[in-house]
Amino acid sequence: MRWWEVFGNLRCGIICIGQARRAMESPAKQGRAGSHLELLTIGRRTAETEWELLNLMEEE
Repeated sequence: MRWWEVFGNLRCGIICIGQARRAMESPAKQGRAGSHLELLTIGRRTAETEWELLNLMEEE
């Protein structure tokens, strides 16, 4: 069970990094600013998954 919890958090973190990279590589286009902002916001959640992974490792 613990392994899957760590795996799920790591996967979420990787997805967040990918979304941030996608937002930074393609600048906001006219009419799609909301989508760009959403990708940037998801990218910021990377820190949350890092914190969660550190907490999970500390509990071991």
